[in-house]
Order: sequence, then structure tokens, then C-alpha cells
Amino acid sequence: MAASLSPTQMKEEFKDKFLTCSICEEPYDNDERQAKCLPCLHTYCKSCLQRIAGKRPKFDCPKCCKLITLPGGTVDSLPNNFIVENLKGYQNIFNLAVVCGNCDDDNPAVKFCHDCGSFLCQGCIESHQKMRSMQHHQLVTIEELQAKKCNPMMQQQQHCTKHPKQDMTMYCKEADCKVPVCATCGHLDHRGHDLIELSATIEKIVADMQLSSERVNERNQELARKQLVVEELQQTLTNNFKKKEKEMHESAAKLHKQIDANYNKAQTHLKNLYETEMNNLTESTDSIGFLSAQMTSACEFANQSCDMSHPTQLLTSHNQIMERLNELEIAKLPETASDKTDFDFTEKNQSAITQIQESLQDLGDIRWKPQPVGGGVIWQIFTF
Repeated sequence: MAASLSPTQMKEEFKDKFLTCSICEEPYDNDERQAKCLPCLHTYCKSCLQRIAGKRPKFDCPKCCKLITLPGGTVDSLPNNFIVENLKGYQNIFNLAVVCGNCDDDNPAVKFCHDCGSFLCQGCIESHQKMRSMQHHQLVTIEELQAKKCNPMMQQQQHCTKHPKQDMTMYCKEADCKVPVCATCGHLDHRGHDLIELSATIEKIVADMQLSSERVNERNQELARKQLVVEELQQTLTNNFKKKEKEMHESAAKLHKQIDANYNKAQTHLKNLYETEMNNLTESTDSIGFLSAQMTSACEFANQSCDMSHPTQLLTSHNQIMERLNELEIAKLPETASDKTDFDFTEKNQSAITQIQESLQDLGDIRWKPQPVGGGVIWQIFTF
């Protein structure tokens, strides 16, 4: 059994898997390395995507090859992956030394401000509490965050940009709005609009995303079943190929050197039949695996969004996520190849060797065993 990972190793593994660009293998740590989310829900840093896209408004995703159209013509127009930022906050509270994010002194942080979304040292806390505009902010200790094992960014208060002292508690459902608003904005700027409680909207969005993710996952399981069928067909095809090849070899041995040339031709054609059908089956399993990978990654992204996103972040990204899930939900599943996994070999040798030498024209017939097709059967015969 493999040894358990140390805390340092677990931290590095977490960073490599979730907080590092898979192309350049650099962490998402600055503006040039900003984590950008593609419409297919795969994430790479802005620098790598700019290098891939160049001056083109369209390019293929490096992982799933889906054609990506930049919404604003540039990589900057792609949305940031808020999950990466939230994971950074989640990781921070379990570091041995969380530093203040409000000053440049690198002092150890002792509390987290939900309203500002920042870790604060003792000095910044004192300044924080002296400012009237910040006296109502909610502060919690690092120990409280660690005890709850929660992402502090998930609990950050979202205030209205027009009315900083008010929380955004409503959601405007109008087609031209679709934004969270505070009570004052709802009364003034969205009078007469269809407003509902923000929490109810979030619950509906989470429920819809989870339901769609479950449906896509069910189709992914269907792909897994198809994959198993193809693999079984491949194994059956291989076993029957080896069995019939052995029969052909035994028949050729009886006919001695006089039929070596014909035997070689028959073996070549048999291998061609095998390789052709095996290629067809391989194409089927490749198609299944390709679509399955897209479904898996989309489901993982959607589930992570539901589990680790702030409500307002989820509101801004759920349309893109749902669009991808809906696309996969109705995606046409690959068809499995025809069940050509067995051969038929008919020996045509005669009793007397002299008759064989004089009249032998064929080693035998290789054919697919008859398969029912529309009330009839199809025979494939190759004579050598």
C-alpha cells in the first residue's frame, strides 16, 4: 500500500491539480496567469490561451478540441474561473501562516473580514474598526474558519456598488437585467420588474444545474456501458481470430509446401479482415472515450460550482455552465460498430495428395459468419 502523503505533499498535490495551468504548469498567481474559463468548461491561464489563439477569434480547446469562439474577440473577454480564486481562499485558511492581505508588512493574519474578503493582521483590524464605514463589517478569527472547514470567500458579504451599506438580497428576473440587487435599487431602478428573493434564485439555479449534471452523468454511464460492449467485442474478435488462424495453420500444414503461397494469401486476407474490423471498433471506443471525457469534466465543473461558488459568482456563470451541460445532454451518442467478431473457415483439401497437386486452386474460404439483417443474412466470402 502506498504511504500516506505528508501535509506538505498534499498541499503541493492540491496546488498542482487545481491551482496550476496544465499547459505551462505555472500557478494562477497574477494578471498574466489569470485562470480563464472556456465555454467547454476547461480552464487555462490567460498567457497560454493568448499564445494559442494569437490574433484569431476562434481556436480549438487544447483538451477536448471543441471550437472556441472568443465572445469579445480576445482572450480577455473570457470569464475568470471563480472556482480557482475560491480554492485559493479555501487553501489559505489551512496554511500554517496566513499573512495579512490588507497591508504590505506580511504580518500574520488573525481575522477574516467577510465584507472585504480579506485576511487582516491585528494592526489592520484596529484601523478597520476605527472607520465608520467598516464598523459594521463581520470579522471572524482564523481559528473559527479552520474549525468550520469552510471557504471564507463563500461567506463574503456582497454589497451593492451604488449603496455600499446594503447587501444584495433580491434578484431581478427581467430579460434585460438578470442581476442581483439591493432593496434600494430594487425600489428605484427596478420598479415594476419581477423581483424575487436572492436565496430562492440560488436554490433554483443549484437545483437545475445539479439535475442537468445528473442527466449528463447518466448518459456518461451509458457511454461506459457502450465502452464495455466494444471492449467485449474486441476480445471476442481477437479470440475468434486466433482460433481460426490456428485452424488455417493446421490445414496448411497438412497440405505441405505446395500450398504455402496460397496459405500466405489467406492469412493476409484474414488479418486484413481482423484489422479492418478492429479499427472500426477502436474508432468506436475512441469516440465513446472522447465524449465521456467531456461529460466527466463538465459534470465535475458544474458540481464544483454548486459546492464552492458564491451566489453572485454562480449567477454570472450558470448560463455558460448550463449551456455546456445542455449541449452534452442532447449530444448524439456514438454508434457501436457492427458485431463482426467471428470468422468462418472451410477446408477444401482432398484425400489424395496427387489430386491436391493437380487440382488445388483454393486453400479455403474465409467469411464472416452470417448475421441476421432485415429478415435475411449477409455472407462475406473471400476465396484464395
